[in-house]
Amino acid sequence: MAGPTARTISVGLLIALVACKREPSAPASAAEPPAVPVPAAAPLQKAADEPARKPRGTCEDCRKHWCSSFEGVDLVAGCLKAPDPKLVPQSDPKFVADCAAVMRCAFEHACGYDPVRGPVHCYCGSRALDECKDSGPAADAPCVAEWQAATRSKTNIEVLLRFDQVQYPSGWAFHLLQCDRERCGATSPIGRCTP
Repeated sequence: MAGPTARTISVGLLIALVACKREPSAPASAAEPPAVPVPAAAPLQKAADEPARKPRGTCEDCRKHWCSSFEGVDLVAGCLKAPDPKLVPQSDPKFVADCAAVMRCAFEHACGYDPVRGPVHCYCGSRALDECKDSGPAADAPCVAEWQAATRSKTNIEVLLRFDQVQYPSGWAFHLLQCDRERCGATSPIGRCTP
């Protein structure tokens, strides 16, 4: 990422939206590669003005209220219209299309809304995170191609490492899915937002 502003906003997003969670696995041996810190779903931190910012009526209203101004970052526009040039300075004509494809796949397969596994479920399917890291996604993982395109890699370890990084379309999709899940998604009174 370029510049301290991008780093600060990314760290803010990660702190507020993501908690690194590893699922239980066998003890690591000296020959195994180090664990990949792939983020799992985590509740958003409550804003000080949360009681005054309750979602209103539609999913679009909810997204506008919660996901379009998170710490000065518009997750909706960054994924579905154009990323913030301070965070994604290079021109990438497929950025929005790849981010939207991840959102569409998660919506169609209802795989990005799990309170424990979150968006990782879309890429790993029924495999636990450690098994997914070591062996790749399960055959039932619905959105492998979309996450690979959005992370700009087909190498499993790179896909997992780039999952939530906002310099890739995957990062914007990841954080928007987290916002949808917590505020405007399957667990909210509004229901899942369409991509």
